[in-house]
Amino acid sequence: MPPLPRASSAARVYPTADGWAFLMCPFEDEWTRLCDAIERPDLLRDPRFADAARRAANDDALSSALSAAFAQKPASEWERILTAVDVGCVQAEDRGMYHFFSEDPHVQRNGLTVEVSHPRFGDFWRYAPILSFSEMASEAGPGITLGQHTIPILKELGYDDRRIREMRAGGALDWEEVGG
Repeated sequence: MPPLPRASSAARVYPTADGWAFLMCPFEDEWTRLCDAIERPDLLRDPRFADAARRAANDDALSSALSAAFAQKPASEWERILTAVDVGCVQAEDRGMYHFFSEDPHVQRNGLTVEVSHPRFGDFWRYAPILSFSEMASEAGPGITLGQHTIPILKELGYDDRRIREMRAGGALDWEEVGG
């Protein structure tokens, strides 16, 4: 296989009728299928785009032609049309990671988020661990509060309640008081 090209018209994010789509079409057989799928067979006959080297030399013109084509339909439709003919295309998430992680069906099916309960913030979802280990469970908790582990650690080090209260009163320690 030849190496993938640097950023070019064949590997770029394009504006669509309702957002953005990322195209990845580095190989000659994909180029032919792309032109057919976007209903631009004229691009196959255009000498400026006859092969990868000429497409690279005329990248601005090709980018303009592809931009005009992509603007005609929504990103999800381009993803469906192009992937159906084995041309790399995916709708780009442009609303931010929150929407992707809270709405994408792939995220839901693969357990990439987990529900947690925090003493101050209540119930919410957060990113789940993406790795699992054979000898140890991977868990995502709600996050700690300020000083949540201060007292247990100090007691493990031998401090008693009286000394811990004195250190806090003197400003050496602090922790967040939360219900729970």
